[in-house]
Amino acid sequence: MHKQQTWTERNNEAIVNMLDEWMSSLGKVTFDQLKSTSGSPAQDTNRAFQNLAELIDGAMPDYNNKWVALFYNLWYQPKQINVAYRSINSVRISRANGNGTLVSKGNMRFIDFGCGSLATQFGVALAIADALERGEKVSYVRIDSTDSSREMIDLGTALWNVVEVWAKIQSELNVLGTACELMDWHTYTSRTVDEFINGLSREENADVWLSALHIVYPESTEGIPRRWSDEG
Repeated sequence: MHKQQTWTERNNEAIVNMLDEWMSSLGKVTFDQLKSTSGSPAQDTNRAFQNLAELIDGAMPDYNNKWVALFYNLWYQPKQINVAYRSINSVRISRANGNGTLVSKGNMRFIDFGCGSLATQFGVALAIADALERGEKVSYVRIDSTDSSREMIDLGTALWNVVEVWAKIQSELNVLGTACELMDWHTYTSRTVDEFINGLSREENADVWLSALHIVYPESTEGIPRRWSDEG
């Protein structure tokens, strides 16, 4: 018995081509802008690559560095989008012997702790597109994310805005365009864990998800395990 493919899986090539085209275009424009104001583009590029290489040892790169943010989005971001989508879809598959729904209350609320906030946003959009294609009723999706890097947020917002428009005018991707329209997303550079948790009690008519793709940095892990342990 073959597993039924999701909308995202069936349209994988078109989605990848779209993201590749617009990530590359945005990357070229951003690179040209940075190059025009840099005293030594080669040195800045080399330093950014060295900084990102520290990810191997679990060190947090300087995401507020414009060059680091650029190359992170070009190299790591596509993989992270895939991780986010697969993680969300795996939860849905785990329900009702693989026949469960993603949305039970018609509305969704994501509380994202910022370890992959843009990837989470795109992953949610793809998962919602799947849900719509299955006939699930979705009224709205709200995502609240924390992210310490203004540079990462700005690049991510630019990419999202282009993809949202492009998906609407491509007939094979219009389900994704509809999913994007349903999403209300907010990214904060200074928002505490307490504010997120306290806000959960106000969500009475939405499925609430907590997300953090990879809490790998000491700066991210401090206090979180203890907080959840204390509250059960």
